[in-house]
Amino acid sequence: MCAAAGFTPRLVNIGDIPTSRELIVRGHCIAVCQPTSVPREDLAVRRMAGDPFGVHLFLAWRRDSVWEPLVPAAFDFLVQEYVEGAGRNPEYGKWLSDNPAATA
Repeated sequence: MCAAAGFTPRLVNIGDIPTSRELIVRGHCIAVCQPTSVPREDLAVRRMAGDPFGVHLFLAWRRDSVWEPLVPAAFDFLVQEYVEGAGRNPEYGKWLSDNPAATA
């Protein structure tokens, strides 16, 4: 997306979330975040382009686990919670209402 916009970003990995947030708020950088991220008074969250759910999340468990019978319901619950979380972000909430098949 950056190349299509005519620039090549300098990439830096900062593993410290408070430092990253401070750099973003001061206008020194941007960050890639999850659709469940919500804007704050001093921080905007915007969808770049296309499908915001480009990362696939997986649920893994042992088949012989005592939890095996609960996995289908747990999976459905986690999907519902993630979609609801993304819906609390105005940018992603709009995208979700415009693309209902994305959560089917």
